[in-house]
Amino acid sequence: MTDIWPSPPIIVPEQVKQLITRFFDISDSTDPDSGSSFAEELFTKDGYFKTHRTCIFRGHDEIASSRPSNLPIIAYRKHHFIKIYTNDCPATDLLVLGNFEIGFKTGSVLLLDFTARFVVDTEEGKLRSVEVFSDGGESKEAFEEAMRGWDERKGGK
Repeated sequence: MTDIWPSPPIIVPEQVKQLITRFFDISDSTDPDSGSSFAEELFTKDGYFKTHRTCIFRGHDEIASSRPSNLPIIAYRKHHFIKIYTNDCPATDLLVLGNFEIGFKTGSVLLLDFTARFVVDTEEGKLRSVEVFSDGGESKEAFEEAMRGWDERKGGK
């Protein structure tokens, strides 16, 4: 995992690496109660989270509510890092390139590419903002197809 981070002379502090890794660990969780830890553990009180759907969630309450409900059709979620870049030497403004895998209980799998910008508040050791960029249309179609398949397996609705 070390080869995904910027190379010296740019040094990404271990605290920043852990914060970004924790963000994706919680994002991948299927625990329906992960929203509060997602917001309070990771973001500053005035932080914001912008998703690929262009929704902006500001502050802990809104960010906690941004977590998708534990949909019965999702078997797992997993983010994979490809490369991480930084825009500054203290490594407080970073871009993460990766892909996102969603496994549905219907057996289908969705794989999306994403880019996410992270701005870190080093005084608080938390995220000031996260902006995610990906193809929302492709994921919407996959979710709709998985829901149809799930409904059919459950006897139609």
